[in-house]
Amino acid sequence: MKRRHPEGPLKWQFPAGVVKAGEKEDVAVKREIYSETGIGVKIVRKLGDRVHPQTLTRLTYWLCRYISGEASNLDSKENSTIRWATGKESEDLITSDIFPSVLAELHKRIIKGRIK
Repeated sequence: MKRRHPEGPLKWQFPAGVVKAGEKEDVAVKREIYSETGIGVKIVRKLGDRVHPQTLTRLTYWLCRYISGEASNLDSKENSTIRWATGKESEDLITSDIFPSVLAELHKRIIKGRIK
């Protein structure tokens, strides 16, 4: 997703959002991805947590598998565009320090030539 308002050098990002009070993280992940893109996903596993070094935002990363839907930019207030990207393209578009376990998953998809 390309941010409508970049944060410094950060222009592209994976779908992101906030966990609502009383909401389970995995439910929030599915809700946020669907509400921003129209894509239904199945959570494969949690990849880890960190405070982003540039935005100082606490983040949790999840590996998800596409289930259904047609990709659309449903949150044009925050995102100027969305697109499918290969592992290599994702690595090239996201100009910040990519979380190591996310980077490892992208590299798996580069090596195997597929996206899950």
